[in-house]
Amino acid sequence: MSTSDSARLWIHDPGENWPLYTNSGHTIVDGAWICKRDGRRISEVAAYQLATLLGIPVPPHRFFVFEHGHAHFEYSDDVGLLSRVVDAENAKIHSILGQSPELGLKLMLLEFFSRGELPVYLKSDTHGFYAIDLEFVLPEFDRASVNEPEVFKEALDWYRNLTRASLVSCLRVMQSENLEERFESLILQIGQKHRDAFSPSFGPLSHAVKMATFYREAFQARLDEAEAFLS
Repeated sequence: MSTSDSARLWIHDPGENWPLYTNSGHTIVDGAWICKRDGRRISEVAAYQLATLLGIPVPPHRFFVFEHGHAHFEYSDDVGLLSRVVDAENAKIHSILGQSPELGLKLMLLEFFSRGELPVYLKSDTHGFYAIDLEFVLPEFDRASVNEPEVFKEALDWYRNLTRASLVSCLRVMQSENLEERFESLILQIGQKHRDAFSPSFGPLSHAVKMATFYREAFQARLDEAEAFLS
């Protein structure tokens, strides 16, 4: 993702009133976007950008920064998410793999990079398949411990150690669809092509550089561990 592409992901805080306006002045129509302001979206910001890098379909989305007003926090800003409403129904990964193996393999990458709960898959009659609810893809960044390197080392080690369980779970699904070798090949290809390409933007958030470094290292750690397991 280019710097200019990343910059367009971030808009001004839309506040509580509609219509909303992006930095470019385009109106966001009331009801066309879901606005999430709960502030626990750091990993989801990274995950949406990972999906874009890997060509995984997700709804159009934007991020924004707002002041949370909690004086006891270590930081004063938080992140919100705007996601375009998709007129769609839930879809199961086995159904997607049966209808579109190539797309299903890409969507399974989100499960490979997950730390627990899996994304939700949707099928739209007009736009095909999408993935949403990506907050459990990639590890969580503990902003309260931003100046404690040992906390982040522990988080990265924990995420790395989940790799084999995550990969084995994905391969079980692939085996049932006779796609195991293709998924293994896809993981290795991503390591070769994108290992050093993932550096998500955190816009104007405080500690944005540390966040980008953390998620780049987490991405690399999981790919490296998977490659060691598959070799």
